[in-house]
Formats: sequence, structure tokens, C-alpha cells
Amino acid sequence: MPNPNYQKVLLLMPPYWDPLIPPQGIATIKRMLEKNNFNVKTIDLNIDSQVKKCYEDYFDCIRIMIPESNWGNLYNIGHDVLQNHMLAFVNITDYDEYIALVEEIVYHTFFIYPSREELINLDEIIKNFFSYLKKYIDSIVKDFNPGVFGCTVNKTQFPAALYMFKTVKEINSSILTCMGGGIFSDSMVVGSPNYENMLKYTESFIDKIVLGRGEILLLKILNGEFENSKRVFSKADLSESDVQKYKADIPDLSDFDLNYYLYVAATASFSCPFQCSFCTASKYFGEYIKRDINIVVDDISRIKSTYGKQIFFMTDALLNPVVDDLSRELIRQKLYVYMDSYLRVDPGVNQQNTISWRKGGLYRVRLGVESGSQRVLNIMGKSITIEQTRNTLKNLAIAGIKTTTYWVIGHPEETEEDFQLTLDLISECKNYIYQAECNPFNYSYYGQVSSDKWASMQTLLYPEHGKKMLSMLQTWVLNCEPTRDKTFDRIFRFTQHCKKIGLPNPYSLNEIYKADKRWQGLHRNAVPALYDIISNSVNHEEDRENVKLVQFVQTENENIVEFNF
Repeated sequence: MPNPNYQKVLLLMPPYWDPLIPPQGIATIKRMLEKNNFNVKTIDLNIDSQVKKCYEDYFDCIRIMIPESNWGNLYNIGHDVLQNHMLAFVNITDYDEYIALVEEIVYHTFFIYPSREELINLDEIIKNFFSYLKKYIDSIVKDFNPGVFGCTVNKTQFPAALYMFKTVKEINSSILTCMGGGIFSDSMVVGSPNYENMLKYTESFIDKIVLGRGEILLLKILNGEFENSKRVFSKADLSESDVQKYKADIPDLSDFDLNYYLYVAATASFSCPFQCSFCTASKYFGEYIKRDINIVVDDISRIKSTYGKQIFFMTDALLNPVVDDLSRELIRQKLYVYMDSYLRVDPGVNQQNTISWRKGGLYRVRLGVESGSQRVLNIMGKSITIEQTRNTLKNLAIAGIKTTTYWVIGHPEETEEDFQLTLDLISECKNYIYQAECNPFNYSYYGQVSSDKWASMQTLLYPEHGKKMLSMLQTWVLNCEPTRDKTFDRIFRFTQHCKKIGLPNPYSLNEIYKADKRWQGLHRNAVPALYDIISNSVNHEEDRENVKLVQFVQTENENIVEFNF
């Protein structure tokens, strides 16, 4: 039987997570629950001004204490520092051990030991953050008076979520607390030590753990369809009739101010059909499934008309299997939108196709290029060649589609020679690359395709005195080449190399604007600047009509000559 005390539901997206799109998970749950007569309030704390200020202050402090040569991909590797610092703060028992651990956390990412004064300054920002967070949660819970409190959680959000759950139970122990999110696909995979430690540690203040399909599982929990004693729920608890009965609808974004987000989101497929060694998608999400293109386009049309947004982030692991049909249908319906999506290097990314995709609205692609070494690509199981990478980048650039490239640095067995091949490929293809972002190889205890293969080489990164404070998000590294210090040295050199050759990795709106201008200077078919799209100053029909097939000729002085066809 439904519990009448559970009629009011408060769902939050904790910090810190880059607010590119509104929180899809809690917005989808809101749609489902409100269709079934629940009162749901959704909040994204990542757009809160004070929360953002703490974030900016933290990274400003890092910039001061770390030399620029060691920043690397600051807003990526810096999140690991922030996340571990926050988790240590939540679990602090002894201050001296805590500060010593924060010192190690900073060192093992930036390979610089900060002074104690610098550590105290950094820690003061974390104290201010949690002080504000406590007041915020206290205020919103007392104001809304929910019977249910839930958070969608990814790795970098877990410390704040943990603190929020504790705070909610201190305010009112009868509130049902529920946690779900992407964290269970990587750093807290079911069966891993992190997962088991989390279950034990949070038993008194997190009542329900939801693994996937939260919109259906939470509805069934609140309707009293499971035993009260049951704590962990997954797709295995759903029947086929449940899935058919509770059809997904577009997310309800009505609680969010969409001016804070660059994009809205849509989805054309689930999971991934490939098995790259370092990836978790196929193991966590299971069988690859394509949605009916007519339904996808209908979703896009409804979201556009409801919320007035032109640019979409496609949440698919990769768009290759559906991009032809999706572009064709968008063109047929004259539905003028722009799409940002993950794409795979593939022979199908040819000039004819990329021009068609561009006309269909493909705006930016995120390519897991990973390495410039064929040997490393083979070790990864990428099933692509360097020549395919070159052609993919060139053909997308010819169509004017922005190419964000992701590179994994420090994969097991990567040598210095392999790394130099990566730098060489970046230099060679720089005019076909909109953005280059590197990430250190990260080992996951469970969940990666090759986790079992690497298990015999795993060791904990942080010292024993930090184990208790970080027990739910422990970091394992592999005792093999390249070592962590070599990997991060390559990260630092990668970013310095890109800066030297003028290849951006934009983060702020101002940096994106400059990167867009660079791209438009390189390619006649270049997509409109992001600023022009979000300010509604683009003639979308004219933009498509002006796209022409061109051929690039590279001259000795690296100037590009274009020929129209």
C-alpha cells in the first residue's frame, strides 16, 4: 500500500557536476511520479551562486599553489582533488591525519607538495562549502517538508550527497532517503569494496539504493510494492510488464531555470556495442538498444517546443548507429536543431555522410581518439586505425562539425614512444581538431572490460591513515608501466604541447567563444558559434543551405586552401 507520508518528494542534484544540461535523471523521475499523483520538487545545486563561488574559490586557490606547468587538464584532474578532499572532510576524525591526507591528495595529482598554510587556505573553502550546504538543506527541507528525499549521484558528487543525507536524517529521521545515479557504473560498482563500504557506512541514513531505471523503481517503492526491509533495487526487480506499463516520457524541466544551461538533452540509444578495455558502459548498461527514430525525433520536437531550446546534448554512448536515420528524419521534418554527441572513429564517417549529418543538425562530436599509437589502440581493443582517425577528423572538419577529441594518457603498457606518437598525431591533425582534452588512465576495481585482467597489479594509492576517510571512494592504481608520476608528467606535457600549437581545450564561455572563432576561421562550413545559437541569432535554414562539400589542401606553410564542389 502507498504510504501517505511519501506524497511529497524532494529530489536534488548535488555538487559538483558541470551543469551542461539540466539533471535528466531527477527530471525523468519527476515526470513519472507526478503522472502518478505525487508532488515532486527538483533542485540542481550546481547552479546555486554560493555553491559556484566555493568551486571557483577552490580552483583559484589551486592555481595559486600549483605552478602552471603542472595544471594539466585542471578542471578534470582537479575534480579528483576536490572530491577526495570533500570526502575526507565528511569523515574526519583526527585533524592532523586529515591535513596530512589532503597534502597527499594534492601531491598525487599535481606532484607538488603545498605548504601547510596553503593547505589550511584550501581547507577553509571546504569548511565554508559544507557550512553553507548544511544551512541550505536545513532551509529547503523545513520549507518543503518532504516525506522522501533523493539524490542522483556521480563520483564527484558523492561527498556532498553523503553530507546531505546525514543532514536530512538529523532534521527528520522519518524522511525516506534514496540514492541513485551513475556512480554505480564506475567507482561504486556492485560488489566492489567501495560499494560494500558504502552500504555498511550509510545504513543509518540512506534507506534505499536504486541502481538504474529510477523513475520506475522509485514509483514502485513509494507505492509499497516491495518489502519494507528491502534496501537495494535494480533492473532485476522489474518485470517486462513493468517496463511496458511505465513508458518513459520526456523529462519535466519545469523546476529549472534553463538560462543556466547551454543545452537540453535527448537520447537515441542505450549502452554501447563496443568493448574498449578501460570503459564501463557496456558492462553496466548491458545490451545495446536503439530507440525508434520517429519517437526520438518526436521527443526532440516536444522538448524544443516546450522549452524553447535549439541545441541538444545527445546522451548516447555513441551516435554512429543512429546518426544517419536521425539526421535524415530531422531534415525531412525541417526540424532545425543542433546536436552535440559522442561519436566513434569509423570508416562510415566519410565526406558524403558528414555533410548530410551537418545539414541534419550535427553540431559537435566527442571522439574517443585515445592514442596516436596503433600499438596502444590495439591493446585497448579500440578496433580502429590511426588512418581512420585521420580521415574521421578531416571529414567531420570538412562539414564544419566541431571535433572534440579525448585522449587517454598512461594506459597500461604505453611507452614514451607511444606518447610521442600521440603528440605527433595532434600536431598533424590540429586544424581538423576543435578541442583536445586528455584524461589520465583510471583503473576501476570492477566494471571495466579489462578489470579482471589487471586485478593482480592493483594497489591503493593513498596511505593507510587515509583509508577510513576515503573508504567509500578508494583509488586503486596499477603497479605497472607507466607509473602514476610518468602518466601525469605526460598529462602536463600534453596540455603544454596543445597550448604551444594553438589547440584549445575551452571551459568558460569566453574560451568557447574564442575556440568557435578559431574554428570558423579554419572551415567555411563551420557550425555557428555557440553564443549565436543560444542568443537566437542564427538563421537555421540558411545555415544548412550554405553547407557545401569542400576539399582541403594542406600547403607547406600550413595554410589551408579550400575548394568548393
